[in-house]
Amino acid sequence: MPRNEARAPRYESGLMALVAISALTLLGTAWWEARRDHEVTLAEASQMGETLASAAAGRIESTFRDAANAAISAALLVESQGGIAAMGSEAKLQQELKRGLWDETSSARLVAV
Repeated sequence: MPRNEARAPRYESGLMALVAISALTLLGTAWWEARRDHEVTLAEASQMGETLASAAAGRIESTFRDAANAAISAALLVESQGGIAAMGSEAKLQQELKRGLWDETSSARLVAV
């Protein structure tokens, strides 16, 4: 029996080393996955920001284009009527300008391009 008792500390040491290596492997894997997840999250956030900025730029461009079309339409309408003085009253001018709109919130149609 003394021979088996002498081997017991070696087996215990080997088992403890195996447990320590397993624990370190699990911790290393968890750290690696957390770091990778962090990088993926940052990349997705960056892509989302670029997408939102692009959408906002497109909407702003469309709004300015519509405003320019409305201004051109109004100028052509006034010019075709012979100027502001020939339009008569401000109410008539306003009525004619509103006629060029699709509805109260839309941009004006182009009278001529």
